[in-house]
Amino acid sequence: MIRDDGVRRYGAVAYVKPANGGLTLRLTKEDVADVDPVHVKLRDVRPGHQYVVNCPLRDAETVRFAVDLTIRALRKVRRADDEA
Repeated sequence: MIRDDGVRRYGAVAYVKPANGGLTLRLTKEDVADVDPVHVKLRDVRPGHQYVVNCPLRDAETVRFAVDLTIRALRKVRRADDEA
């Protein structure tokens, strides 16, 4: 689990799954509308679910991309904290 180091109003911003080389992020489809769909897979989840984006960790390039997405998820949570 990757968590924000601030006040914990949310769960993890990302879950790393070493067994299948995957990363699930606290991002929605709208949060990744500007990224290349080759790098992400959208999960089929109930409406309103916050963990919609999977990022397969296949090679060094996708790991770097996953780090960028994790930073994006952290920023999203921190903005929500600032607005609270």
